[in-house]
Order: sequence, then C-alpha cells, then structure tokens
Amino acid sequence: MNFSVAAPLAFFGGPFALPPLLLLVGLDACIIRHLARSDRRWRAEACALLAAQAVAVWLIAAFITSGHLGAGDSYHYGLQLADFLAQLHHGVFPVFAGQSEFGFNGNIHTLRTAPYYVHLGAVFHVLTGGRLPVFALQNLCVIFSAVGGVTSAYVAVRVLAPAWRVAAPALAALFILCPALLGSLIGMDMYATFMTLPWLPLFWLGLVGILTDAVDTRPRIIATAALVLTWYAHPAIGVWLTPFWVIALGVHAVTLDRGYSRFVRPLLTAAALGWLLTYLLVSVQTLDLTYSNNRFGSAALSIFSNLRAAWPAAWLPVVAPVGNLGNLQLGYALTALWVASLAGISRTRLPGVFFALGTGTLLVLLLPLPGVTRALWSLAPDALINATNIWPMQRFYPILAAALPIWAALTLRTFAPAPCLRGCALLALGLGVSWSAWQVQIARRHSWLVRQSPTASAILIAPVNIPLTRSSYLMFDFYPAYYSHGVMEPSFETRLLDAAMQPLLDNASALFATKSVTLPFATLKPLLIPTRQADVRRREATFRTDRHSHYLLAFTFTSPPPVGDIELFGGGLNRHYVLPEFGSPLAFGAGPKSSPYLPICLPPGPPATITLRTEIPQLTARVYAFRPEELPIRTATLMPLKIQIDAPQPAFLETPRVFIPGYIASINGVATPVVRSPEGLVAVPVPTGPAEVIISYVGPGPLRAAFWFSAAGFLVLPLCGVWAWRRAPAA
Repeated sequence: MNFSVAAPLAFFGGPFALPPLLLLVGLDACIIRHLARSDRRWRAEACALLAAQAVAVWLIAAFITSGHLGAGDSYHYGLQLADFLAQLHHGVFPVFAGQSEFGFNGNIHTLRTAPYYVHLGAVFHVLTGGRLPVFALQNLCVIFSAVGGVTSAYVAVRVLAPAWRVAAPALAALFILCPALLGSLIGMDMYATFMTLPWLPLFWLGLVGILTDAVDTRPRIIATAALVLTWYAHPAIGVWLTPFWVIALGVHAVTLDRGYSRFVRPLLTAAALGWLLTYLLVSVQTLDLTYSNNRFGSAALSIFSNLRAAWPAAWLPVVAPVGNLGNLQLGYALTALWVASLAGISRTRLPGVFFALGTGTLLVLLLPLPGVTRALWSLAPDALINATNIWPMQRFYPILAAALPIWAALTLRTFAPAPCLRGCALLALGLGVSWSAWQVQIARRHSWLVRQSPTASAILIAPVNIPLTRSSYLMFDFYPAYYSHGVMEPSFETRLLDAAMQPLLDNASALFATKSVTLPFATLKPLLIPTRQADVRRREATFRTDRHSHYLLAFTFTSPPPVGDIELFGGGLNRHYVLPEFGSPLAFGAGPKSSPYLPICLPPGPPATITLRTEIPQLTARVYAFRPEELPIRTATLMPLKIQIDAPQPAFLETPRVFIPGYIASINGVATPVVRSPEGLVAVPVPTGPAEVIISYVGPGPLRAAFWFSAAGFLVLPLCGVWAWRRAPAA
C-alpha cells in the first residue's frame, strides 16, 4: 500500500471515489422511497433532501480533495488512519496500538479511545479499492459526516412532523450550519467531534419516541444504536448523552409502561448498551494511567476561565480568527429556535419539558455565572471532567445543535400547516438559514486557506518526513526526553541502558565514533529570500546522495546555543527543526543536553541533491554515509518490532514505544519480560552477545475478550437497525 503517490487522484476526477458516491445515492433513494411512499410525491421529497445535502456539501466543499486540510491535530488523525491501514495490510487485527512507520511509538489515542474514525476510514479504503491516499480517506470521513448529519436531521424532522415537509430541509440545514460545528473542525481540528454528526439527530429522534410511545420498541433501538455509535466516534460527547438516555428510559418506565415490562425493558436496553460498549470501557481501564500526572483539582477553574474568555463573544456574531473560543457558539438562528420551542412547551407536553430541562441545563453549564458555574463543575466526577476537558463548548454545542431542530419539529407537528402559518414559519427559517450560512463563511473561507495540494500532502505523509505529533503522548501527560517535534527515525530511537537504566549505547553516537570519511558538503553560502515582512538572510549547503540511502549529519554548534531553524529538502525529503531545542532536552538540537546528530534514512531511489537551509550564521555539519547493517542496534522490522543487537554486557533495550500493559517480547525465540524504562517507554532485558529481540503488542487478555465480545454485539446491531427502519412510521 502506497501512501505517498506523487499525483493522487482527486475524489471526483477518477473512478475510485465512485463506490462511496453510489452508496450515498442508494441511501438517498431508500430514504426518499420510504418517506414519500404514502403520497407518491417522491420528486418533492428528493428535491427537499438534496437541498439539505447541498448545504452540507457547500459547507465542506474544501474537503473534496485528496490533499490535507488543517494543522497538527488533523495531521495526527491522518497518521492514526495510515497506521491502522498499514497494520491491517500486514495482517494485524484487531489493532490496539501504533506499530507501523506512521505510529512507531505505539500511539493509542484514536485506536483505543475513538476507533470509529479509523474503522470508517477503513471502510472507505475497501470501497475505493485501496487506491486513495490517506488524506483523501480522511476527507471522505468528513464529507460522510456532514452529509450524513444533515440527512439524519432531515429524516428525524420528517418522521416527527410529516405535514411540514417544506420545513425539513431548513431545520436540517440549521443543524449543520451551527457555527460551533465547522468552527471546531476547521479552527481546532476536532475530527472526532465532527464524526458524531450523523448520529446525534437520530439519538434525539429515538428519545422522542421513548417519551411518547408506550409499547413501540423501535425508538429504544434507534436511540441506543445512535448512542453507541456516538460513544465510539467521540466518548466525550457520548458520556454527556448517556444521562439523557437514562432519564428518558426512567420517565418512560414511570409514566408510560405498565406491568413487569416497565422493569424488564430498561434492563434489557441497558444490557444491550453495556454489551456494545464493553470494548471502549475495558480499553480505557486496561491502559493503566496510574503514572500520569493529570490533576483535576483546578479543572473546574480552567473550565470556568475558558467559558469566561468566550463571553460575551459566544453570543455575538462570528468574527475572525476562526479559532476564537467565542466562535464556538450556538448561533442566533438556533438560539431563536430554542426560544420559539420553549414558547410552545405547553403543546409538546412531556417531550417538550424534557427538551427544555435538558437543553437548559447544558446552556447553564456554558454560562460563566460567578459563584455558580464553577461550583456546578466542581461537583462533576473526575472521570467526567477528564472526558470533557477544559472546553465544554466543544462537547455541548453539537448536542444542542442536533436537539433543537428535533424539538422544533416536535413543536411544529402540534400546529396544522395553514398557509399563513406555513409562510411565516418558512420565512423565519429561511432568514435563519441565510444568517447562519453568512456566519459560517469565516470558517468556510479558512478551510480553503489551510487546504494543501495533493502533491504537497503526499510528501507530508511520506514515511521519511513523518513527525510524531505531541498528541501521541497527551493521554499519558508526559514526553520522553528524546521526543522531537521534528522527524524522528525509528531505527535511531532504540538504545541500550545499563543495569541502573542509564544510557549505555545509541546508534548515532556509536556511528559517529566509528566513521571517519565524510561526504562532500558544500560550504554554506548566503541566500537572500524576500518575504512580505522583510528580506530574510539565510544560507544554503548541499550534498549529493549516491548508492547509500542512509546518512548521519553531525552538527557543531557555537556557544551560546544558536537560535534559528534548519530546513532539509530535496529527493522527497522535507524536514524542519528549530534550535536550540525543538522538543525534549535529549532530542536533536543545540541545547546543553541535546543530541547534535540528525539521521536521514532515505528510501531506495536515484541520486538526489539534499539541501540544508538555515538562518544561523555560524553552523557546520559533516555528513556520514552508512548502511543499516553497520548500526550496533539494527531495527529489522516494525511489525512486529524486530531488533538485532550484540550487547557488550547485560543491559536493557529501550524502544521508542510508550509503555502500556499488553506488550510481549522474546529474545532468540524465548519469552522475556517487558518493563517500563525511566522515560516511560517499553524496555526488555538483553544478555551479553548477539540476540534477536521481537516485541509485539497483543493487548491484555481482558481487552481482547472485550473486543470480540463487543464485535459479536455489532453483528446484531445492523439487523436491529434494518428492522427498526422498515417499521418506521410512514410520512
């Protein structure tokens, strides 16, 4: 599988994106046939649904490309997807931790806490024949989420208010045009949040059915299935939806159910939810985060500070820049919808009271009320605070944006669509959609600015240019002393530690000590680069690659440590480092403890010229060519991690992978224990002499059992979904 195709196909410029498009057309046809079945007005139904979907496509039009959009977190999600697909192609399943060149440090952030994204990307990978690059698959996930969100909102409104067909596309558009949705995606790379959009409207649709129907079990299936998928897409949103689900089932049991079924049905529904969520819950429990430095004592204060920083901008029109906290807002149109639905609460009765109390509670938690908000957040359990993080607006506004069109449809169905009332309602909704579309233009325009070309994106995802993002370590709240924000070569991130777990041997130092012949490196020469602000004086030097594909650059830095940056490019290489330190103290840099060595392991290819460009006036470097077999610690493969070494004494082999329970290792075919190094990395004891060490991540036994247990439940879920859909009330 090649993730670095020189000229990847655009989505609609080639045949490989056709299967997802046909899937969408087929889904639309089923929806239109079902909703228009009673009156045969399929043309009007098709136009209304396509109009709502057109709004979603217009909103995320920048994502119709195979190039990368966004910043560091977006890139991190792409690496997670690339790593997942690489492991699948290598025969690794289930995938619990990063092991390929795209996540060689054992990253588990998305794989273990929000696997929906990588699984959805894998589905599109299969549908497109494995021919689209990873960022194209990532963008397909965004497109599916936006179009799926507006489609599910449309369906929910049509089911609840069948007489108000003309209002359905407008209410669905108001949902997807909520400023917080595109703002969180474009301004903060909140991909996991955006993945929940197809399921949030269906969740609220199911709750309405639970609160209004005494015997129908379909709403339970719809709400529970949507809740499960939301949990897998983004647990931080799923955990806040769960109380609504629990309360709705409780209210149903008390007010609508009769006999023994009032106890049996909620218990069976809760058992189904627990069955499907077993993997997620066990996954977090088996991560063993006891050594994390997370502290929750000031979390309530941090949440209150962020809410206050977003006030009153959250209730004013959206302004640039797109990442402004105040732009994560409900918007005037949806706020007006909330007020209008609140005014009609007497007509919607129990469901209306439920929506009013639920949405009102979330809004109160978003208001920085002195002496109130902080006290309320202080009552939340640590686990809930940890899931919510310090920006609750990222979690609450998608929930509110999905709930309000459903509540509005619930209100509209209590009114007969008289011509005068219909006209007024459509005028108001039209103004709301127009205003919301105008407001999201800031985020939409920004999405085009951060869009990279397919060629540049292919270079970005090439293994030789991949930097491990800081997101790889955020769950553990620590960074190894060797971590760099620049590219880290996997074969140079293993080292020997002595019996006291102090550094004993590493590849870069050992290679430098044994090499004496350097490649010609042209003298740094001045280069004047014009910029918008001022001319920047930089210097360049080059060296020519030959039959060797691996090189070590040894820098000599002046004292005091220089401040500036270093760029390396040419032959597919594209790297950037900042001096004196660009990461942790022992990574490459010019700091007092930094490593002066920068390895470059190029893939096989024709000779090329590598250029070093810097603004540092006094900088010298030597280039050493080497072969992989010359390294004292040789990384043969990454999946599994196979390392060959000839240890001079009994020692510990430290790998670049973050230590979590579930690693197994063997030395010369004999099982050996896995320990945690002082840097929080996986290490194994090795004897004196030659040895072949193989390290794999298989996960703890409870994790594997939980995965297959939940997977069995997901075999039943589609059948339940089809059953519920076929028996949905006709429009």
